[in-house]
Amino acid sequence: MRPIKFYKILIEVIACLFFLVACQYEKPIKETNVAEFSPNYDSIQVIITKDTIKLAVDSTTSNRFAYFNCQQVGNDLIFAFLDLNKRFYHIYDLKKEKCLAKLDMRRLMVQNRNISSTKVFFKNFDSIYVYADMHIFLVDSLLTVRDSIKLLNRPFRASTFFINGKQPVFLSNVMYAPAFPTLDPRERKDRKKWRTMYKIDWSKHQSFLLHGITEEFVDSIYDKGLLSPFYSYDRKKQYFVFSLPADSSIEVTDFKSFAIKYPAGSKYIKGNTSSYLADDFKGSENSHKALLQRNTYGQIYHDTFANYYLRVAEQKITDANYISKRLIKDRSLIILDSQFKIVGESIIDHSVDIGSLLVTPRGIYAPVHRDAAEDTIYLVRLDYSYKPSKIQAAIK
Repeated sequence: MRPIKFYKILIEVIACLFFLVACQYEKPIKETNVAEFSPNYDSIQVIITKDTIKLAVDSTTSNRFAYFNCQQVGNDLIFAFLDLNKRFYHIYDLKKEKCLAKLDMRRLMVQNRNISSTKVFFKNFDSIYVYADMHIFLVDSLLTVRDSIKLLNRPFRASTFFINGKQPVFLSNVMYAPAFPTLDPRERKDRKKWRTMYKIDWSKHQSFLLHGITEEFVDSIYDKGLLSPFYSYDRKKQYFVFSLPADSSIEVTDFKSFAIKYPAGSKYIKGNTSSYLADDFKGSENSHKALLQRNTYGQIYHDTFANYYLRVAEQKITDANYISKRLIKDRSLIILDSQFKIVGESIIDHSVDIGSLLVTPRGIYAPVHRDAAEDTIYLVRLDYSYKPSKIQAAIK
């Protein structure tokens, strides 16, 4: 019996090693810090125009939404979203300001059970991606499951999500999506293992974890959310641009040959986000307060038509505001040119949701928060205002 038991153990060890090799991390790229650019925060400003898209919604639909994306499908510009009631997935034609489909997510069944999920991404009418129960399901507009892939539980469990600024990127059969590790951010050994992205090969049904955090954040303690970067992808130049909430810099990488950091901080914020203390992890109220009272960065959008990058910055609230329950952070948009030089920054009114921008051929649109009882979604267009050069000013 002993030899048989030994061989069983040996087979299990070999199987585990094989699994770890199959799911190994991709080799990290050494960071390269570039020379400091001199920022110019006044050359370009973001302004709010009166141009507004109005999308009518019915009585069962909230005018505030979650998990949405904007996608060009043929000649149609599609805006798809899950409303905050979390029951229906809506697909609109933005040009016609018309609802094309309304999917009842309660009808999504896998093995005779309902898949309860709020994490949905629309690619086209035949390819809608849903995350639930450590699986990504590929479904069509009839909510028929066409394919699925299981995410990794080893070397550690890592889930995913499709929120704005962290949406899937498709390159042939490969899908890049955010990874959210089930690790302890208070432990350095866990931060050393931290990976922020999935590389999923649908043709082979294989998943890999890649893109760790840099040493300065491995050596500091932060909440999980501050170690989960937002990103955009430049299809022409074939690289990702990452905005880590705790980092004043952005990172540009192709995951293969280079990874470069560029200074991209707000003029209203000094340095990186301050690291967490032990007390900041004691209960949800302390964690929430710790986040509110820290400067952070958010989404980074690529305006492919004007060739600018827009990065969200959030200023910490004061003790006085926290005590008086004024808990909304002031937000700004940092404008970077195609070389990642800062060329402007604008404070944006709280009513305009810059955490939910839509980049379209018609311009960049943002949801406007109005009365939740209204039966309309309002999307207002943003534009750029350019400061006259010294020569232009002299001519005037």
